[in-house]
Amino acid sequence: MASSLGASPATGLFMVAMLALFTLSSASYFQVGAKDGWTSYTDFNYTRWADDLHFQVDDVLRFVYDNKKENVLLLFPSHYNTCNLTDPVRNWTSGNDSIRLRLAGHFFFMSSPDGQCQGKARVNVKVYPNDGSV
Repeated sequence: MASSLGASPATGLFMVAMLALFTLSSASYFQVGAKDGWTSYTDFNYTRWADDLHFQVDDVLRFVYDNKKENVLLLFPSHYNTCNLTDPVRNWTSGNDSIRLRLAGHFFFMSSPDGQCQGKARVNVKVYPNDGSV
């Protein structure tokens, strides 16, 4: 039986499902380092950049860099703080990496293609649970 508004219950369920899908797909995309990209050869302050933004679960970080000079390491917090580059959680090397933030928490990224820790390309990103806002 159709509702008094002329829409079937199936149509109503479809609309609710579409609204939920839209809410879940409201991820934001962030290019790390803004227009400077990801590089150790800059005065760009990645920490300040990250502190000025609000990252949520499902947001995407895009790292754009010269893969002959840089990489992207995801490190454990203790390794990030002590500059221990052994056994990274993950190592990206394409020069154009999009990383979806799937969990809430802190994530620690650093560039060190030569195994050294002198580079300026390092950032700690705090990710909050998705609040459902669009």
